Amino acid sequence: MDRGECPFGPPQISLSHDDLAAIGRIAMLEARAKASTLAALKGVARLSSDEWKDHNDHQFKQIVDKLIAAAAEVDADLHSKALRLQTLREASQSDRHQIVHGEWGQSPDGSPAAYDVPRKRWLSRAEIQRAITSNEETDRLAFECLWNTAKLVEEGVIPQRTAGAGPAMRLNTGLWKW
Repeated sequence: MDRGECPFGPPQISLSHDDLAAIGRIAMLEARAKASTLAALKGVARLSSDEWKDHNDHQFKQIVDKLIAAAAEVDADLHSKALRLQTLREASQSDRHQIVHGEWGQSPDGSPAAYDVPRKRWLSRAEIQRAITSNEETDRLAFECLWNTAKLVEEGVIPQRTAGAGPAMRLNTGLWKW
């Protein structure tokens, strides 16, 4: 019998709206951190619009590695933040991977639960919260790298973009593009 012919319908996992929101939030935070880092990289590495678009396909780790290398040549504070971002990214991606790629099912008491296959153990609610917290920290630091990049454009350290696509950020002194 295939799943569609089962008289009770396909198996259901009773994830609450809060569970689904937590999983989605973890994924969104990582995507936003990657986008902020990529936007910072465009300015710091002085990527053309086409080069910047090509980096969209790169892994978050590769983007952070390139930001570290480029920032070393431009600004010590940004370089220090990029190095910290690498450490946070490693931890938060590991946390995210456990939750998002866990085998979701039901525990013996019928509540939703995730099993971490590589580690051969059930995940706790505390681990879901830890994944949210670590990804929030990574997102916050990636935004600080983006903010520092905008400040470097404002100060004239990084040239302002005059044509093509790219990021922009409004500071108290105006809209800065790179």
